Amino acid sequence: VKRVKRIPDIFQCPRCGNKSLTIKFEKSDVENYKLAVITCGMCGLKYSMLIEQLYEAVDVYARFIDDYDSGRITLEESNTSTGESGE
Repeated sequence: VKRVKRIPDIFQCPRCGNKSLTIKFEKSDVENYKLAVITCGMCGLKYSMLIEQLYEAVDVYARFIDDYDSGRITLEESNTSTGESGE
């Protein structure tokens, strides 16, 4: 019996290191694009990006990690974290 590898739907967070990062897709007003909402359930990291329709969750994660490591993105704080964001 051959085991088929499945693409994960929960990823490792680059900020806290926990495997708790989820990617949800929403409709966009821009034709041929959709909105990817990236959220960490542990540290409250939240980020949204406009991506092409063909992108899957693993593609969005790879692009997010590249942008995060290079410092090209600004992150939002989610209300699920224990501290206040100071806004």
